[in-house]
Amino acid sequence: MKGPKGKANYPLAPAALLTGSAEALTPVGALHAYPGDRVRVFIRGGRAVGLVRAPAPASGTYERESAWIHWTRRFTGEELAGKLRERDPSRTGSVARKVEVLERGASGRAKRVRVTTDAGTVSLTGLEIRFALGLPETLFTVASGRDEKGAPVFTFYGRGWGHGVGLCQTGAFGMALSGRTHAEILARYYPGTGLVPLSSLPPVPAAGAVR
Repeated sequence: MKGPKGKANYPLAPAALLTGSAEALTPVGALHAYPGDRVRVFIRGGRAVGLVRAPAPASGTYERESAWIHWTRRFTGEELAGKLRERDPSRTGSVARKVEVLERGASGRAKRVRVTTDAGTVSLTGLEIRFALGLPETLFTVASGRDEKGAPVFTFYGRGWGHGVGLCQTGAFGMALSGRTHAEILARYYPGTGLVPLSSLPPVPAAGAVR
């Protein structure tokens, strides 16, 4: 095991195998852990006498150990308006007063967002939502509130990091760690496609060649 002082080896005594949190531990007959999973080890007399596997923060998802599985961003109304101006100087608002998700796609990602400022409304669509608001992803919910001075504050709760299309590198890595094959990984992210030998494909015409 790896501890604050580096790696150390301990003989494994007949150990209690448990799962759950410190408030509620459940004995199990076997522990199933994958690289990246956290296992707590109890040492007594120089021997490992207990192993506890903590529940994954997002059990059932292959990217559960990713730092981007859940994220939170908090902006004041002035900070949010400043981000909009940085992205487009024609957006002249000095404070954002309201953020509304008007439409979501099949995956739950925001497709259309309206931000109401003191200088009117700003309409955002697609990836511009992510870039203009300074967010890692468009898969989010937003909660509005007030700070101690009564100024508007917006808190975004989201998942993921990227454009939301195609192969997730972290998810693919997690699938590989769990024993999935390259064919299974590709089928997960590109359903309906198939793998064929390169030699079976027709040759690609040379540049400038006339078909």
